[in-house]
Amino acid sequence: PNFNVDEDDYNKNSWKINKEKIAVVNITGAITDSIATSVIQTLRKIKDDKNVKCVVLRVDSPGGSSTASELIHQECKHLPQPVVCSLSNTAASGGYYVAANADRIFALPTTVTGSIGVFGIKLDMSELASSYGVKFDCISTGIHSTANGPFQPLTKKMEMNFSRNVDRVYDQFKQVVASGRSLDLDYVQLVAQGRVWTGEQAKEIGLVDELGGISRAISYAKRNHTSDGDADVEMWPKRKTLMEKISKLLGDNSDGKGMLLFNIIWDEAISLVSDNGDERQNPTSNFESDLFVRRLLADVMINGGVDQLYHHALGTHSIKGGPHANILLTMNETDAISMMLQD
Repeated sequence: PNFNVDEDDYNKNSWKINKEKIAVVNITGAITDSIATSVIQTLRKIKDDKNVKCVVLRVDSPGGSSTASELIHQECKHLPQPVVCSLSNTAASGGYYVAANADRIFALPTTVTGSIGVFGIKLDMSELASSYGVKFDCISTGIHSTANGPFQPLTKKMEMNFSRNVDRVYDQFKQVVASGRSLDLDYVQLVAQGRVWTGEQAKEIGLVDELGGISRAISYAKRNHTSDGDADVEMWPKRKTLMEKISKLLGDNSDGKGMLLFNIIWDEAISLVSDNGDERQNPTSNFESDLFVRRLLADVMINGGVDQLYHHALGTHSIKGGPHANILLTMNETDAISMMLQD
């Protein structure tokens, strides 16, 4: 009745049904618009979870889009939970931008960080096109409306306009660092200029608070932002269950079809596992395991699961020997389920 736990310990900790949590969010690779969208969606879900007491942002990025970095920065800034940042191997340019406003920044001694600077690229393929006899004409509404076109040569006026835009973003970057790190803007100008620093150097000049890895950042979050110094650590975004994957494939699940097909897949898989004498204990407790789910799906497919699903759903007799079993086994989990649900 106490889940094999000593009764005194169970009674002491049973109140922790809604235990405090630390959410770890990874930002890995170049910061693009798609990465920003994914991170923002994750942070908004975390914002609504009252059990999450602190967010640990794990950054391993050389930078990327200034717009995408600013979007992540703003989302972190408006989180109700405090944000602690852990810089991995690289957290430069946009990678440092998203971390600048964190309550505490941790870095490894060898972390490559800083690179507080901005650059822009103008692609000019006009000479290449001309060498192949390709010509382009356009009707523009202003002198700068075609400035980003790859077949438009860079003029002096365009260069001046690009320079102004780059300077504007650079000034904003420095202001973000000055505000987030409580540093004088003139001092930030000295350590910026696109200069790259190691984690150890960054600590000396005030861009980083402490040296240490992700475990130290999590320990700091537990110690300073939970009621008793203890909390569960969750990786975000959370991995989808098989039910969620099926529901997503079906789209609107308001009529309960997703649950119906899920029950069919699950019941059929369990029955086939039993028929085959496969020894598995507590399948429900292992439901989150990808390996377990794939093995269950494989059992369904090999034994004619494709036909069985539809005939069970229609209330008719099941037919052994699914025609697509071998094909399905070569697919990943999502593609296999998609094919199973096709008419």
